[in-house]
Amino acid sequence: MAKRIYLNSLIICLAALILTGSALAAPPEQQVRAEITSPRMNAVVRGRVQILGSAQHHDFQFYKIEYGSAAARGQWSIIGDVHPNQVSDGVLAVWDTLSVPDGTYSLRLQVVDNTGNYKEYNVTGIVVANTQPTPTPTATPTSTPTATPATPTSERTPMLTPTVVVGKPTPTEEVVSLLSTPTSTPRSAPTPTPSPGALATPGRLPLNPSSMGRAFLLGTLMSGALFAIIGLFMLVRRAIG
Repeated sequence: MAKRIYLNSLIICLAALILTGSALAAPPEQQVRAEITSPRMNAVVRGRVQILGSAQHHDFQFYKIEYGSAAARGQWSIIGDVHPNQVSDGVLAVWDTLSVPDGTYSLRLQVVDNTGNYKEYNVTGIVVANTQPTPTPTATPTSTPTATPATPTSERTPMLTPTVVVGKPTPTEEVVSLLSTPTSTPRSAPTPTPSPGALATPGRLPLNPSSMGRAFLLGTLMSGALFAIIGLFMLVRRAIG
């Protein structure tokens, strides 16, 4: 019983390894892409227009791009020819819009495989405007700075020096004072008058009667006191002797 379980497990592991190996050996399936990246919906085009995008299939046969007018729905015209090579994020075709009248159009991309099946991508609302003028960007008006009036410069009137004629003028001569400039006479500052008590004679001290009286009285008192002290001294000496 255990041997049978072991054999069944071994067979399952071998089968899993075979399936995994075959899956790894098979080439990866190529991505299917059918896309127009430019022009986009509601774009305005003129002249020769490059149609950009991708056209890829793992069983690729060819791709084609067609245009159709919005005025004639269901009618498609091929741009150029069928393309046998795949394109990844590149130029799919060049559309000469000068060959069609102005109007609204649609673009259709079909990526066809070897079985005849295809993957489709559509862009609608593309406006062809070859006869309309190209819109010119409006220039933004710029404000012109206002010139500031120049400050008038005061003109100095030149001073004319009067001509002094020395001597007696003749009758035909006329002395005209062109400019008279008043001359201001400088005033001398008043000399302060000294007070009587402040006068002093050069070489002598000023005499003040009140000061002389006080000095005389003081000298008399000092002399009297000196004589009194001497007399008292003599009396004491006689009394002792």
